[in-house]
Amino acid sequence: MNEKYNNLIKQRDKAEKKIEQADFKARQSKYYESQKKRKARSRRLIQKGALFEKYFEAEKLSVDESEELLKIFADINAPRITRTILLFLGFYFQIFLNLFEQFPNNLGSG
Repeated sequence: MNEKYNNLIKQRDKAEKKIEQADFKARQSKYYESQKKRKARSRRLIQKGALFEKYFEAEKLSVDESEELLKIFADINAPRITRTILLFLGFYFQIFLNLFEQFPNNLGSG
């Protein structure tokens, strides 16, 4: 009887240990998955930020100025076509500004 009891205790301990190991593996897997998602999101944000700086020459803008610029193009109530047109116009406006900066300031005195 005592031997059976000891065997049952050992089996219970083994089962508890397996449950703890499985729980640890599940938590570890969840942690790695969340880390993977976080890194992917960080990479995506960095890439989008780099594109924003590239096309809007926004390196010199503060965070608040950048937000105001983005608000112009991100009116949630505007239909998708309107946002596309605004982005298109903003892109060409930036090209115009770049070209304008290349010309001398005394354009009329010549």
